Amino acid sequence: MEVRRIQAEEWKALRELRLRALEREPLAFCATVDQEERLNQAIWEERARMGAESLRSATVVVAEGSRLHGMIVVKIEETRAEIYAVYLEPELRGRGLASRMLRQALEFAAGLPVWLEVNADLGAAESLYARCGFRPDGVVRKFPDGRRMRGWVRPR
Repeated sequence: MEVRRIQAEEWKALRELRLRALEREPLAFCATVDQEERLNQAIWEERARMGAESLRSATVVVAEGSRLHGMIVVKIEETRAEIYAVYLEPELRGRGLASRMLRQALEFAAGLPVWLEVNADLGAAESLYARCGFRPDGVVRKFPDGRRMRGWVRPR
């Protein structure tokens, strides 16, 4: 298993991973399988290209050959970096791969404070963030479908 930045030509693998993530963990994300399935090829190509080449955002993946098993997106904003779309296939959890992806995303953030939001009912995810220096920011957003998303921040 290799943890690295996505390559632009991996847009199909990115799409497949994202759809698997939404199917397996629907309450962890702010999108649905139906919404993402309707996105055209140009959007997926752009997501992969930006994740591979942008100076303002990066997509870090767990790859094995041509298959992607995990991802984290980090985006540089004006005063902080934001992490989203965090996913690792369940059968690979507990092996340190999520920590490796997160560390690489934090390196990309270049010392900025980093913010993310996680489903407040996903204890394993919150444990990962706490181990990596994140702390709850005190904000919990409630959604009509019952999800509670808690903000976490990692100071510089």
